[in-house]
Amino acid sequence: MILRRIKAHVEKENWFAVGIDFLIVVIGVFIGIQVANWNEARILKTEEAAFLMRLHQETVSAEALILGTIGRQNSRFQAFESGLTKLVAEAPDPLTADECQGLSAAAIVSSAGPILPSVEELQQNRGMDLVSDAELKRALSSISQAARYIDDLVEKRSR
Repeated sequence: MILRRIKAHVEKENWFAVGIDFLIVVIGVFIGIQVANWNEARILKTEEAAFLMRLHQETVSAEALILGTIGRQNSRFQAFESGLTKLVAEAPDPLTADECQGLSAAAIVSSAGPILPSVEELQQNRGMDLVSDAELKRALSSISQAARYIDDLVEKRSR
């Protein structure tokens, strides 16, 4: 339809009408592209919000895991210290089960670092472009690098 109108205006040499028709087409294309861009931005914001919610839940779980691990490590270290004190005493007392476990676990090296699956998934699938906050991007990258470093270090020390 628009092409027929343009053809009719060109045949009549009505250049003003041709210009207006052309302008209508350009504005229509521009609006269509802009609407698509707005929709894409809206989808990205929705995906970012979903990612941030998952990240929050995983971080809360990781914090609980870390606090539990620290508590167990503290108990184990206290039992180790108590057992070691008994062993080096001139008249050693019998060791308790906790002290035996603390002494035996002293040689175990473990990296019980928390894993944040959403960060790994983000890095593998989309990269960090989904996250709009630059400081959060840097923090997530630092966490990933630190986790890899700790895993490598524990693996080397275990050998």
